[in-house]
Order: sequence, then structure tokens, then C-alpha cells
Amino acid sequence: MKNLNKQDYDKWTEFKSNLRGVVNKHEIEMIAKLHAKYFDHKIDIPKPCGCPNDRARRVIQKYIGELNTLYDKGIQV
Repeated sequence: MKNLNKQDYDKWTEFKSNLRGVVNKHEIEMIAKLHAKYFDHKIDIPKPCGCPNDRARRVIQKYIGELNTLYDKGIQV
């Protein structure tokens, strides 16, 4: 598993510091792009529908959790 580079680490720091329980469209796109970059997969931008069993919401939460794990490892040297 890769570590975040400095630019992405700073971007994630800002995201975490502004967390308010709801992510906007721009943040979802950023999360998807970062996840694809560090977990080596095609960019898949989830589109939440607001329904109770929303797959997109689960995917976004998974991406955030995995990016937090990378964040906790620190910056790539």
C-alpha cells in the first residue's frame, strides 16, 4: 500500500478538518480520484441517491475509511 504524497496529504488534511457529516459533489469526486490513484483502480464516482440502502453512500464511506488509513501512515518519502 502506497503512502499519500505531500499534496494529497495536505488535501486530505483540509478535507478532514472541514468534515461536517455530509460530503458535497466536489468532495465525492476528490475522494473517488484519490482512492483510484492510491488503490490502483479506474475512477468510479459514486452518485448518491438519498435512499436508505444507498450503495454509493457505502462506497464513499469505504473510500474515506481506506484513505484515512493511508493518511494515518503519513507522507510518502
